[in-house]
Amino acid sequence: MIEGLVLPNTLTIIFIIGVSFSLAFYANHSKVLDRGGSVLAFLICFISGVFGHWSWLLILLLFVGSSFLATRFAIVYKKALGVEKSDEGTRGGSNVISNGIIPPLIALSYSFGLLTPEQALVAFTTSMAAASADTMASEIGVLSPSPVMITNPRKVVAPGVDGGISFEGLTASFLSAVSISMLSYA
Repeated sequence: MIEGLVLPNTLTIIFIIGVSFSLAFYANHSKVLDRGGSVLAFLICFISGVFGHWSWLLILLLFVGSSFLATRFAIVYKKALGVEKSDEGTRGGSNVISNGIIPPLIALSYSFGLLTPEQALVAFTTSMAAASADTMASEIGVLSPSPVMITNPRKVVAPGVDGGISFEGLTASFLSAVSISMLSYA
């Protein structure tokens, strides 16, 4: 199984290490991620880039950047509503794992020949688009003045209630998934 492993050349691996380290360092320095989250982000980027494709780092970068901006957007208002769960928008290791465990698994599956390049790209893109859509829906959706319950669209609920949906959250979710998909397509 190891002899069929698909890996990039040494220069590309060094490039991936540099980009992964830079992303993790900057995320920690700018308080996008805490230390544990940054270490996990490095591992996810490294595995996804080496065992998948270096260009997948662009998709990860778009996800991390847009998620951070959405988290920090109107953070004072979110705190006043009591819906901001992170510390000043800083994400931890559990959040990184919950959103980022699938991409490196897809990259490893591709590298071991279990997925074709097209299957791997579609699976990777889909996992990142889903994570991005979920993050945007929750971070932007809590700002809606009148979210409704998904099971009963006539029932208005407080922002941040599980099962609450809003036009703003759905729109942000849709646009983020399309953005990830378009970057991947390009």
